[in-house]
Amino acid sequence: MLAKSTLKKLIKQRIKDSEVLMNNRCYNSSIYMGGYAIELALKYKICKMYRFYLGFPETSQEFNFYFKNPQFTKEQNKNLRPVITQLREIKIHDLEKLLYYSGEELTVKEKCLSEWELTFFWTPEIRYKIMTTKKEDAIINLHSIKIIINNII
Repeated sequence: MLAKSTLKKLIKQRIKDSEVLMNNRCYNSSIYMGGYAIELALKYKICKMYRFYLGFPETSQEFNFYFKNPQFTKEQNKNLRPVITQLREIKIHDLEKLLYYSGEELTVKEKCLSEWELTFFWTPEIRYKIMTTKKEDAIINLHSIKIIINNII
């Protein structure tokens, strides 16, 4: 189980990592690390929305603890949609899907759509791509990441 307090610390740490990388002219790596900050923020929000009070489930057993308990499931699902049915739906790196499950899709796309459009392409696989990123683009990307995270949490 990834505790919510750990998620919050990791979000701050990944943003700081992204800033350090950018300040050291590692622009591609800065964008890469910033994407993880968004992913962690979305997973943190999923914990809050679905009342994962112990934290983000990392195994099927942890997931089932939340969703197989009849009393918890009834209370939890009373007002919350969409319903997550399997751990693999949220134990992913797909920012669009995580945004959907976080319940913040409307907020993010209304308040910071232009920032989202600059960042949602992120996947861990970009580490394998040779990219040429300008300093200005990295600065804009990091600024966008911070705006998105502020709107999520």
